Amino acid sequence: MIITVACRGMDVATHSSLTTSFLCFFVQRGVITGSSNLPLLGASLAKQLQILQAVKADVFISGSKYEPLEAELVRNNIQVAKTMQTCPIKCAQEWITHSEPHSA
Repeated sequence: MIITVACRGMDVATHSSLTTSFLCFFVQRGVITGSSNLPLLGASLAKQLQILQAVKADVFISGSKYEPLEAELVRNNIQVAKTMQTCPIKCAQEWITHSEPHSA
């Protein structure tokens, strides 16, 4: 599973349109096994969607809703979630704890 967090600098982006990078967390059996930062450099909505599709993101998390991107993500079978966390790894861990079924 790949959880992608919208970031602005080192924090979770308070609004998806302010995102400067996507921080992808690779998850296996409920454990984060790695991460990768993908700078956006002013990427358009279409380019952001293309990036998320290319990394095969399963989940997209940001600090607030951004309807145009989220609508496209849902159409492309990428789950969308909102967080109150400001730390990307804590955000991913919170999602894993509350959302992912775990294998014994």
